[in-house]
Amino acid sequence: MKKLVGFWERQAWVDKLGDRNRPKLEDALEATGNKQRVADLLNGVWLGHPLHPLLVSLPLGALTTAAMLDTVSMLTGGKSRSATVVIAVGLAGALPAAATGAAEWRHIYDNKARIGLGHAMLNSAALTCYGVSLLNRLGGGSGRVPAMLGFGLLSAAGYLGGHLAYSEQVGVRHLPHAEAPEDFTPVEGDVSVNGNELKRAEVAGVPMLLGRVGGKLCAVSDLCTHLGYSLADGFRKGDDVVCMYHGSRFRLVDGGVTAGPATMPLPTYDAAERDGHIEVRAKTTDS
Repeated sequence: MKKLVGFWERQAWVDKLGDRNRPKLEDALEATGNKQRVADLLNGVWLGHPLHPLLVSLPLGALTTAAMLDTVSMLTGGKSRSATVVIAVGLAGALPAAATGAAEWRHIYDNKARIGLGHAMLNSAALTCYGVSLLNRLGGGSGRVPAMLGFGLLSAAGYLGGHLAYSEQVGVRHLPHAEAPEDFTPVEGDVSVNGNELKRAEVAGVPMLLGRVGGKLCAVSDLCTHLGYSLADGFRKGDDVVCMYHGSRFRLVDGGVTAGPATMPLPTYDAAERDGHIEVRAKTTDS
């Protein structure tokens, strides 16, 4: 199956397909009248977790069940009415799953985007097969052949989706590799934070973002939980920091997400100033 990933990574023509479809996705979101709210809904900001993997479970489970029912019906020599029902359920459930997948895909590029389009194209082909199967079943046929072909395509698409999540870390919370010290530790270098400034700092190898809210010094992770870019490259908007790459917005006070595509909050740290130096430690339960 690794060859399948390599195959899609080499398909440069897919980039043109992506370039044509990205503006269409943006136009579709604009047409809703509230682009950010709809995008946050599809991404799962309100849930604190990517919505796509949750919605995928319905069509994937239904269509897998259909394959099992068809296999049993082949052994008994009959037709499975139950498979017809679950295929219809799977096709209906695929629509919202596809919408949330598209919302995630619009923020990835290069090889990840190619694999994402490969995932979408294989899923589309699989759903077409299942659609043909459903029509055949409703017309009195068994519909097993196109359904089995669809299941094979669906399995390949699922492998690509898993690769994006587990190998490419799309939709996975990005965190610092090191942990902050338990005791207050001075940040590296001569760092000061004045007014509405945002400053990147490191403590024991942990990248942090420093800022003030109402005069209080705040420290959060410098890594955007969406795709791991540095928030120090972004800008302030009120008491929030906005990632310059995809627009994710976080509260400096507690790291909470106020706008996606990020869905999970930033780790926060205790910050203090002593003798003109900034010190930071891991967040404690009583702080």
